[in-house]
Amino acid sequence: MKVNGVDFKKEDAIFGPLPIQRGGVLHGFFAQPVWSMVPFYEVCPRPQPGPTEIVFTNKGNAPDFEHADFVKRLDAWKMKKWGWMTLTALAPSNITFDDVSLDDPDTWGNVEKALSDEFGHFEFQRLMDLVDEAQVLDDEKLAVNRETFLSQSRESESPSTSPNTDEATNS
Repeated sequence: MKVNGVDFKKEDAIFGPLPIQRGGVLHGFFAQPVWSMVPFYEVCPRPQPGPTEIVFTNKGNAPDFEHADFVKRLDAWKMKKWGWMTLTALAPSNITFDDVSLDDPDTWGNVEKALSDEFGHFEFQRLMDLVDEAQVLDDEKLAVNRETFLSQSRESESPSTSPNTDEATNS
């Protein structure tokens, strides 16, 4: 895709570092955007109510999205999804977990516990904020992008094409 004649593509953006010290060593943690959820959905499709999780209506049987067993499976799936996103976003930090692996979907639901066991409450929150920052175009990023765009637009206007230039030279 092109925007204004220029290739428009996803950038390899890395956010951080978030400095955290352990044992006298300062470690920098980094996060990257998760550009696509397709790899997750291919491995872990969203659960659907099973054949015993139905509700009887005057129009026949319908899936029961409030059935306790379905809600439990859906909650576990959401934790796996969050875990996969967090692992993928923190990949540039090169973290090695004892019992969590990006290659093992059964461990993805354990990411929050694994991180919160190793980091203090506020460190954990700052790490999650870093993950969020890598995913979101917040007001600060919008303001920087807007100013960059406007300054590039001003620079690209040459004096000969500016409508105000003709008036200034004719006065």
